[in-house]
Amino acid sequence: MKQRSMLRAVVVALVAVVSLAATACVPQGSAPINWSFRGASMTVNNSQDEVCAFLCVNSSDEPYLLQVAFRVRIGDPGSADAWVVKGATPSDDVEAGQSRTFTGNQNAKVFFNGIQPLGLQNALNPSSKLEIFGTYTWAAEEDTFDTLSGAASDTASILENVLNQTVAMSQLPSGVDALVDLIVDNIGDALTLLLSNIIPTFGLADDTLGGGIFVGIGANGTLATLIDQVLATTSFPSVPLLGDNLAPPKIVGGGFYTLSGSKTFNQTFSGADGVHTWSLVAAPA
Repeated sequence: MKQRSMLRAVVVALVAVVSLAATACVPQGSAPINWSFRGASMTVNNSQDEVCAFLCVNSSDEPYLLQVAFRVRIGDPGSADAWVVKGATPSDDVEAGQSRTFTGNQNAKVFFNGIQPLGLQNALNPSSKLEIFGTYTWAAEEDTFDTLSGAASDTASILENVLNQTVAMSQLPSGVDALVDLIVDNIGDALTLLLSNIIPTFGLADDTLGGGIFVGIGANGTLATLIDQVLATTSFPSVPLLGDNLAPPKIVGGGFYTLSGSKTFNQTFSGADGVHTWSLVAAPA
């Protein structure tokens, strides 16, 4: 009788241990999620449209965003995709020193649907396909004609090709530091290839004040926490810049984020004789 009780206790203990181990081994974030990146608000620090001689006139701007969105999986040849989202200008002009909160189609909101987030236990497996996604965000000022959309579409096509040549052809490393280095290096290579394949567009009607590259990493849970710690001391890759008021615009900043939670970027774009500061938000869609 005593032997049976002990046997039963051992079986119960084994079941508990196996159940615990099974729970621990469930990949973090296995359900696909939707993410987004948008312009939330902006300030005209210095009007791009302002003209000063003896007197300053036309000191208000019609700001908007153009976003060249992209996504690609590490080690998954041909997985890159890129497209364009254009935001609308505010209903009234923005004077120098004024700010606007952007809503609706003014946000130029980009949706990254169906991202397969990876946790620590499965992301560093060479067979896993960690997704990298983001935007090449253009700060623009509207004039008479929209001449930027065509340039943005051409940029998207080239960016898709160079991401397939770089990120999609890489191999997932076995450590977090190496993973971040791979992402930073590949994004730098992709941007260098992008700019070397583009003939800048001159004589634009709409003006560009600059661009920023904002890169998302499809990690959550413990892996996202570790990546965030490494990113805190990681510099954005140095990239060659185009001239002022060209399309695609010169890259003046950017940043990285994971799926650990919402993140806000405050980016100043200075070019074409104007200065605009944008608040940009990466968050669940």
